[in-house]
Amino acid sequence: MISPGTCSWEFYTAQGLIKYLTKDYAGAIAEYDKAIGNVASYAPAYYFRGLAEEKLGHKQEALNDYSQALELNPFYIESYFRRGKMYAGVGLLKEALDDLTIALFLNPKSAEAFLLRAHIYGSLGAYKLQIRDYNKLAKLQPSTSELFYLRGLAKMKYGKYQAALSDFNEALALDPTRQNALEQKQLARFKLSQGKEELAVLKKNN
Repeated sequence: MISPGTCSWEFYTAQGLIKYLTKDYAGAIAEYDKAIGNVASYAPAYYFRGLAEEKLGHKQEALNDYSQALELNPFYIESYFRRGKMYAGVGLLKEALDDLTIALFLNPKSAEAFLLRAHIYGSLGAYKLQIRDYNKLAKLQPSTSELFYLRGLAKMKYGKYQAALSDFNEALALDPTRQNALEQKQLARFKLSQGKEELAVLKKNN
């Protein structure tokens, strides 16, 4: 059992983690405060305090802690991801993209980071980049109905209706009860038929 002593920052860090895991977030923050008071250069203490601050809805405090953790350790992947997620939550999308891109550079197998970055690209109307991230995500994990559906939506917005139709079919193959995929499949078919009609009119007029 860890007890306070010459390395009391370790004791406080361990106590902070225990309190965090038992959902005593205010207590966890108090323990990490003590750990930082003993060793102000220990990046994980700031990171975990940021997690606890985030749980309590203290967004700015959490952002400050993640930033401090990164100042102490520029390779702290988890801090880039958490800060990026928080930036996205408060509408700072460029900052979120910057953090997530660094996180993915450091860990190119982070499915969670690819998914979040894809959502942000979609919010910005960068559908080609969004589709690219969904493609990378599909290589990292088993394909799911949700992933096919989300990629299909991005392809619809990008105007790739045939490719979108294929994704909606895959989504329905994995989950035949998925009503939103069925509705989008019908819309993709309509867009394709509409395009053929417009092409036929153009050919006729020429």
